[in-house]
Amino acid sequence: FGGQKVRTGEIIVRQVGSTKVGGPGTFTSNDFTIHAAKDGVVGFNQVKVRRFSGKTAKRTQVVVE
Repeated sequence: FGGQKVRTGEIIVRQVGSTKVGGPGTFTSNDFTIHAAKDGVVGFNQVKVRRFSGKTAKRTQVVVE
């Protein structure tokens, strides 16, 4: 959840496909699971991501601050 404290390596989001994208302070594993790359607090932002076809789509970006 947003505002929750995490430690390095902890799972933040487990997902099928890339419905959410990793931002600063995170890394994504092969199965699209988003992990914390550093200690901090979880936050969520709305961003536009360019798709392969050139269209943009809104995605939730997960950040650790």
